[in-house]
Amino acid sequence: MTVLLEVGSVCAWYGEAQVLHGVDLRIEAGELVLLCGRNGSGRSTFAKALVGLVRRAGSIVFAGEEIVGLPTFEIARRGIGYVAEQREVFPTLSVEENLRLGIKPGQRATGRAMKRRIDETFDWFPLLAQRRATSAGVLSGGEQQMLVLARALLGEPRLVVVDEPTEGLAPQAVAAVEACLQSLCEQGGAVLLIEQRLTMAQRLADRIAVMGHGRIVFDGAVEALDATTIDEWIAIGSGR
Repeated sequence: MTVLLEVGSVCAWYGEAQVLHGVDLRIEAGELVLLCGRNGSGRSTFAKALVGLVRRAGSIVFAGEEIVGLPTFEIARRGIGYVAEQREVFPTLSVEENLRLGIKPGQRATGRAMKRRIDETFDWFPLLAQRRATSAGVLSGGEQQMLVLARALLGEPRLVVVDEPTEGLAPQAVAAVEACLQSLCEQGGAVLLIEQRLTMAQRLADRIAVMGHGRIVFDGAVEALDATTIDEWIAIGSGR
């Protein structure tokens, strides 16, 4: 398999406070990697470090290119999509207008082609299709979560970093998210999934990485762990 992302000795800070202390991780094309750990372990900070939203040092090589030092918009252009936990929508714009913003300028062909791509996205998330003219700010939390994921996927990323995508979602919506992420991997993309629902994540993940105190304390195949040992590794990483 082709290595799509290789992270070496990555550290990250908020101001003077250091959160990541030398993270190493690699993700291959077609692979879905689950990143788990307790709250405060550094998972979300690691996601932000990958896309340049926090001060970081070390090496992040994506598709053979070092991206540490690049601004966030350049990282996005190179093919890393980021879905934050905060559900960052443009509240005064409609669902469809939010989705249009996910299409990169170089990918915006004719209006008809753009409409076709958005309609294909609605096939994945029919609940959004029913809200296409609704302002994003009045959507439920779960609907907003689907919207930010759909918008990220419209940018045709090679790697999607997704932070807690199923939080607040109904079972039907969770199934849609699962199918969407699986499809991306089947097409040669990759996913770094930060998720607390271990049963769902274990169904999807090829590998599991456990983070504690800003470091990866376990990285291995899904089959190497069960729910009990995952909890044990999380506790070890948390110093408990």
